[in-house]
Parts: sequence; C-alpha cells; structure tokens
Amino acid sequence: MSVADDIEMADHKFWVDYFELKNGRIKVFRRKNVSTKFCARFTFHDRPGYVQESLKTSDKDEATSVAMEKYLQYEFRKKQGLAVKTKPFITVANDECRDYLQRVRERMTLMAKKYGFKHDEKNGYVFTDYRGQKVGSFKKCFNAWLVNAGVCEDKDGNKRCLGPLRIFYATMRLLKGESLDLYDLAL
Repeated sequence: MSVADDIEMADHKFWVDYFELKNGRIKVFRRKNVSTKFCARFTFHDRPGYVQESLKTSDKDEATSVAMEKYLQYEFRKKQGLAVKTKPFITVANDECRDYLQRVRERMTLMAKKYGFKHDEKNGYVFTDYRGQKVGSFKKCFNAWLVNAGVCEDKDGNKRCLGPLRIFYATMRLLKGESLDLYDLAL
C-alpha cells in the first residue's frame, strides 16, 4: 500500500478517524459517539451503492489490513460472478422453510420451559439439545432419528447419511425454477 492510496480525511459529519484506501473505493472510519471499533464502506466500479461492515477492531493498522482483505474477497466474488454480499438465510428461504423454522422456534420455547433453560428466540441457536446447548454435530442425532423411524438403510441396504439430503434440497429448489444464487444454495 502506497502513501497515495491511503488518504487521511480531517473532518466528516458522522465519522472520526476517517481515511480512504484504493483511491476512495474503501472508506475506513469510526462512527462518532457510537463505537470505538472501525467500520469500512466498500464501493465497486461496476456496482451501484456500497457494502458496509464492522472491522471489529479498534487498532488502525489492523483495521487497514482487515479492510483490504475484505475488499479483495469482494473483488474475487465479483470476478467469479457471485453476489458481492449475500443475503441472510431467512430472506432467501422459501415459505416451507420459514414455516419449519417457526415450528422449530416454538418447539425450542416449549423445551426451554420444560427443561428450565433460557431460550433467546432472537439470538439463540435454532438447533439445540434438550438443555439448550448448541448441537456440535448432527450425526448422532440424525442417526438416532433414523433408528427411531426405522429407516436406517435405503431399499438397497445402504446406510443413510446427511449429504444426500442437501443434494435433494438443492435439486428440488432448482427443479422448481426458483431464481437462486448457487453460493447461497450451497450454504
């Protein structure tokens, strides 16, 4: 990074410690009277608007490094033909998925009352064990469900696993003809 690429700005209406990188494509700043952490606003040559993110650091040198890394990640995504910034899952999920997640949340609230743990409906985990702790691996749980349902093996005697469920979901979404970013689908 050369001195010409890093421009210090003295005053801004809402930002402090404001400077620009990559000829103004990256604006790094802290918000006045809000946070000590740096944020960055990224703009791109062929895309209107901007993407803004917290850099999660109060150190200026680290903020510069993190901002450059994020910018390069966005540029790479753009070159691959992917969306620069992806949408939250709940935004792209179809109605069936939203209904299912709502049922899971309601179930977690009931489990919290039954087993006496606090369930944070807004920020809590979607999938937890009966104590409200996040599930580290779904393998044991999935296998237990298969045993209880009596469908551990398919008709050819092959043991079932989680991978084909992801493939089935992706295939069904694509067969429905839904417009969908493949990166979002892969998550």
